[in-house]
Amino acid sequence: MGSIFNIFLSRHSAFKARRTSLAQILAMLAIAAIFVAPSCAQKPLDNNEIVKMHASGLSDPIILATINSQAGTYSTSADDLIALRKAGISDTVISAILSKNSGATSSAGVQPAAAQATAPVSYQQGGQWVPILPETFEEKSSGGMKVLEMKLPDINGRLHGTSSTLKLAPPVTLRVALPEGVQFGDCELIKFRVAEDYRQFHLLTGGFNKPTRSRQDAVQFDAKKIDAHTYEITLPAVIPPGEYGLYLTSTVIYTFSIAH
Repeated sequence: MGSIFNIFLSRHSAFKARRTSLAQILAMLAIAAIFVAPSCAQKPLDNNEIVKMHASGLSDPIILATINSQAGTYSTSADDLIALRKAGISDTVISAILSKNSGATSSAGVQPAAAQATAPVSYQQGGQWVPILPETFEEKSSGGMKVLEMKLPDINGRLHGTSSTLKLAPPVTLRVALPEGVQFGDCELIKFRVAEDYRQFHLLTGGFNKPTRSRQDAVQFDAKKIDAHTYEITLPAVIPPGEYGLYLTSTVIYTFSIAH
């Protein structure tokens, strides 16, 4: 009888030991999960991740849903936006990135008013402000140096292609959020001269000492100051159809087409 009792005690003790061991293992796993969880947290999206998604063949609706549902840290300078466009990212997706950076959410191309703080130039559509994406231009000399007068040549700005991807119809209202160091007086609305495979505008007029800013292709407009860094521009109601751009004294220009 005593031996049976001893066997029972030994088995009971072994069971308790196994139960204690199991409890310890579960506790250790719980502690490990606390430390591992942060390292397994979802990485915020950035410009490179969006380009990877596009390159893999994912459609715009899927990319938009991902942008709106996940945290993201995006670079949205003019050069960054140009790089996204060159990578094949659509205007709709780029607009969603701008909107996400502003703290808003968008599943279409139309942006809430808050998004304009991120986009230097935007246009009004249905009560919303939609970013205008920039294009780069090249500087091209025109007219040689006069030997006797030593006059510097004129400089033109030239953009690839004969038309902007953005088509607007009057009336057109633009909003400008001035970048650091840019004065509103430096902004110009330009009407491009369209050639066989490019658009061009007069940038600088050559002089005897240094080139001066030219306004040969500038279009007059009305402006209203919203705050210290923000202005609204109203284009002329009878503005002719053609190719236009808003110049902010940099190597990019915010382009659009006017059609009636």
